[in-house]
Amino acid sequence: MYNIVIERKAGKALKELPEQIIKKIVSVIERLKDEPVPQGSLKLKGKFKNGYRLRIGDYRVLYTVDEERKEVSIFQVGHRREIYR
Repeated sequence: MYNIVIERKAGKALKELPEQIIKKIVSVIERLKDEPVPQGSLKLKGKFKNGYRLRIGDYRVLYTVDEERKEVSIFQVGHRREIYR
C-alpha cells in the first residue's frame, strides 16, 4: 500500500474545482494507494518526464511514484486546457 501526498499547489487547485469534480478526482486518487500506475495512466514526457497522468473527464491529475518510499505524490490537478502550461 502506497502513501498519498498531495502537494500544496495541487491541493489548492483541487479546492477551486466544482464539488462534483472534486469527489470524482478524490476517489481516483484514493485508488492509487493500491495500484499507483493503473490502466489508463500515461507516462509523461518533456518537463514532467518522471510523472504519470490520469484522466478524469476533462480534468487531469499529474503525479509521481516513488517505489522505494512507497509514495505517490500528486503535484498538479486541473483542467486539460491549463494543466500542461
